Amino acid sequence: METRNLTLTMDIISNPSTEEFIENYESKGIPVVIKDLNLKWKAFKWTDNYVANTIGYIGYDIFMQQYPVPVNNHNPGKYLSDIPIMNYPLKDDYTTPKLFKGAESSA
Repeated sequence: METRNLTLTMDIISNPSTEEFIENYESKGIPVVIKDLNLKWKAFKWTDNYVANTIGYIGYDIFMQQYPVPVNNHNPGKYLSDIPIMNYPLKDDYTTPKLFKGAESSA
């Protein structure tokens, strides 16, 4: 399949009501970019080092300084994305937006 000229588009909506979001997107399985939710999450200020230290990976910053040159553009810090942060204090640094409160319990 030729993907060089592939264009993907999706709606961009601004601060929708829960009803609008569910009716027009979630219930139909349609992806959408949602803007202007005014999220005031501490998580936006996270660094890899902060996350690593919070979950007990002490010395992460030194490890990263000594890590050999990445092969094939692999980012060695990516393993942090595999950590279940709900088991750590990091979970207090963000909340589920009201649009997704129903999905929170079904996950």
